[in-house]
Formats: sequence, structure tokens, C-alpha cells
Amino acid sequence: LNVKLTEISKLNLKNGNNIALINMAADLNPDLGCIQVDDETAANGGAAPYGNWIVDNTVFFSENCLLSVDETSATNVVLYPNPTTHELHFYTEAFVFPAEVTIFSTRGQVLIQKKITTNTLNVSTLEPGIYFFTITSSEGILTKSFVKK
Repeated sequence: LNVKLTEISKLNLKNGNNIALINMAADLNPDLGCIQVDDETAANGGAAPYGNWIVDNTVFFSENCLLSVDETSATNVVLYPNPTTHELHFYTEAFVFPAEVTIFSTRGQVLIQKKITTNTLNVSTLEPGIYFFTITSSEGILTKSFVKK
């Protein structure tokens, strides 16, 4: 399967037979965040056949991509640096402070939730991986994914 450079934002490959899909390329699709698969543990760990799949480093695998981000709604927030190691900075024209920031794991677990008055969040305690950043204020809610090294 080759969906490289197709500008896709979602990909559902969950079919009960991922083992038959030996080669798959979905890289160079900057809006693609989550690929739905049969075995997320094997896919995120690079086990066969997923180890041969070519994806961008911001892509993660899940058995249920319901938590994935619709990137069209996330374009109003910029996260940097992404990937990050210690602090995550964000910029958005649409939001006013104070706001609430929530960091979710790919399984939907709330890992950080706090009221903020600045555009910087310490994420040094998070394990390396892919996370969802949600900011909520009187202006609404925005969500974007980020990578912690």
C-alpha cells in the first residue's frame, strides 16, 4: 500500500489481517496523526509486519483513532519545539488567558491538567511518546498532537 504524498489526514487499516500488509508507505502526509491498526502495541513497537511500514515520526498507531486530532481544527494552535524534551511552548491567536491545558496519552488518560497564564508548559515528567495537547478557554477548545523525546 502506498499513500505517500496524498495529503490524507486519516487512515484506517484495521481489518483483522494487518499481517498480510507487508509493505506500507504513508509518509510525507503532514496532517496524518493516527493510523488505525489491528494491534497498536505491535505497531507502536515496530513488530512485524509494522516494522516495514514507512510513516512520518509524528504518526502513531491505535486500535481506535477516536482520540486522534482533526488537524483542520488544530491549525489555530502552534506547538514548539515539536518534538520536545523539557518545555512545550504554544501560540494561538484565538485564545485568551487564563486557560486550561490538558495533556492526554494516546489511550485517553489525562496526564497533566492545569490552569495556565503563560504559553509554556513543562512536560519533562512525561515518558517519550506521542501525546495530545488540549487548550480550553472562554474562546473554545483546540487540540493538537506533539512528540515528547
